[in-house]
Amino acid sequence: ISLAKKIWERKLLTYQVYNLRDFATKGQVDDYPYGGGAGMVLKIEPLVAALAAIQETYPNSYLILLSPQGKKFIQEDVPRLLNQSPNLQISIGDFIAMGGEIPALTITDALIRAIPGAIDPQSYQQETFANSQLDFAAYTRPEVFEGLKVPSVLLSGNHKEIDE
Repeated sequence: ISLAKKIWERKLLTYQVYNLRDFATKGQVDDYPYGGGAGMVLKIEPLVAALAAIQETYPNSYLILLSPQGKKFIQEDVPRLLNQSPNLQISIGDFIAMGGEIPALTITDALIRAIPGAIDPQSYQQETFANSQLDFAAYTRPEVFEGLKVPSVLLSGNHKEIDE
C-alpha cells in the first residue's frame, strides 16, 4: 500500500471507490443461485446500476470484469491495460475468492508499478516477468542463513558473470 499511496500523493493515479450496496435494493447485492447449489451469486441489477453511474461520471473509463471465465491476467497485459481502453474479462487464477476486492487489488498493484514515474524504469524492465520468464532467485543479507549460502558468483561483483 505504501507505493500506491506515494503514487496517489504524486497525482500519478486517482481512484474512486464505489459500494455496490449503494446501488442495490435494501443493500442486497447477492442471492442464491437458480437451480440450487452452494454459495451466492452477484445480482445483475446493482452491478449494472453501478457501472452506468461510473460510465456517466467517467465517460472515458473502461471496464475490467474479474471473472473465472476471463483470460488469465499476466504481466504482458499490464502495458496494454495502461495504454488502451479495452473492455476486458480477466481472471487472476483458478480459485474462488471471498469477493472481488483482493483480485481487483492484485491487478491494481500490477498496474500501479507500470505507471511512468512510479518506480525506477530499470527495475521494472528487469523484474521477474518483464521478459515473460521467471527470474532467478534473489538474495540479500546475511550472506549465510541457517547454513545456506549466497552463490559466490553473486558476491563476486562481476556483473557479466551474474547476468549469465
